[in-house]
Amino acid sequence: MLLDYAWAAKLGYEDLRHLLTRPPVDSLLLERPPLPPGYAPMKTLVLNVNGTLIHSEYKFGVGFEVVKRPGLAVFLARMAKNYELVLFGDQERGVSDLIIVFILYCF
Repeated sequence: MLLDYAWAAKLGYEDLRHLLTRPPVDSLLLERPPLPPGYAPMKTLVLNVNGTLIHSEYKFGVGFEVVKRPGLAVFLARMAKNYELVLFGDQERGVSDLIIVFILYCF
């Protein structure tokens, strides 16, 4: 009886350890299609949206105001020629998606 409890505790511990130490997905980025011979793969540039590409601040009576950094449109256009751009944010997904759409389609 005691061995059954010990065995169950060990299995529970191993399941919890597996859950906390393994990544939830194998790959964060999509697989790239094969390139034609002679072409080098593009490098990936990962950019944080919050604080790097935009500046947001709270104004009393107005709410949050989001402002693009000066020169952001030129920077993204130049980087997109040589790099695969990956943008991420530390907010909720819906908020980050709205900000990224704003950045990409308003410059």
